[in-house]
Amino acid sequence: MRSVNTCLLKIITLLFIAFIFNGCTHVLKSSDLPKLQTGSPLKSVSPKIFAFKEFTDNRPYKKVLDEMGVHTFVLDQPASIVVAEAIKQEFERNGHTCILYSPQSKTDFIVEGEVLGYYVDERSGTWFSESIGTVEVRLTLSHPLPIGGTFSKVYVAKKRFRNSVFKAVKEPIREAHLIMLKQISYDMELVDFLNK
Repeated sequence: MRSVNTCLLKIITLLFIAFIFNGCTHVLKSSDLPKLQTGSPLKSVSPKIFAFKEFTDNRPYKKVLDEMGVHTFVLDQPASIVVAEAIKQEFERNGHTCILYSPQSKTDFIVEGEVLGYYVDERSGTWFSESIGTVEVRLTLSHPLPIGGTFSKVYVAKKRFRNSVFKAVKEPIREAHLIMLKQISYDMELVDFLNK
């Protein structure tokens, strides 16, 4: 009986080791990222039309949020698309219209964006990890000619989180994403520019 138990224990141990060293890719769905729920100062701006150009992603690793040992955490879409969609939804939620940019578009503002950071830094312990989610975006809005005028600003959102290793990637990036949206939506400099 003892040799059977020993044999089973060895098999289970080998399977566990194979699983750990094989690694896993964990996907964070953009549809699971939080959205703001209450009105913001953007709602005080009379309805505008925003024409969105394609956002760029200037991160060194385009899809990777974090790598922890043999585990890789990725977004289901490029960060440039995730961020652009979130900002569009925030403008629309506050009563504005968003369209894709084309030179023939009748628009009040042209929107460009650059994702400078969308990642998690982690410091792992044996059972717990401290992580910092970071979302950094340069947002540029300009009036089409002949009016002209440009507003450009970098928004940096960070969220520190301490929990089990796997939650410590998902939660800080979700919270940093939400903080970034709030920074844009509550930015009175942006609101003043839109009201000019």
